Amino acid sequence: MKLLPSEKLLLQTPLTKALVLERLTNRVVPDGYSTVSQNPEDFVFEGQLHNDSFILKRSITNDSIYFPEILGEFHEAENGTEIKLMLKPSKSIVKFMSLWLAGVTLGIFVITFAGFYKGGSKTAVLIPSILLATGVGFINAGFNSENKRARKALTKILEAEIKW
Repeated sequence: MKLLPSEKLLLQTPLTKALVLERLTNRVVPDGYSTVSQNPEDFVFEGQLHNDSFILKRSITNDSIYFPEILGEFHEAENGTEIKLMLKPSKSIVKFMSLWLAGVTLGIFVITFAGFYKGGSKTAVLIPSILLATGVGFINAGFNSENKRARKALTKILEAEIKW
């Protein structure tokens, strides 16, 4: 289990680079704009598209804070287009987890030193340790579940298969 999860993927699609860009353009709104879709199967992203790269995140109308930020590059290949993806937690999650981990780690040190030098309970260190493990577990579980949804949506939109 990683402290802050991330994943690298390579997608292969038979579509041309222009068609990949067109399909992404139809599903991506600029940052900060929200859209409401009548079809729950529509999976709308917000982000930025460039000629051969993109940065995507879940549209603001969707409710999961764990949805990964998706950095992608695409280029023509022999049998269509290859898309390299880097999925990582959003900046808000990274900031929150940094504060969480710093606070809990400080708590572990304070309780440990108090336990050894002031005659306090040595088992009290279990409380912040459990908090630390819980925080890491929540971020990994949330990221992994939303990561699967993002991969499924992108492979469906781009008619792609995951190479690695």
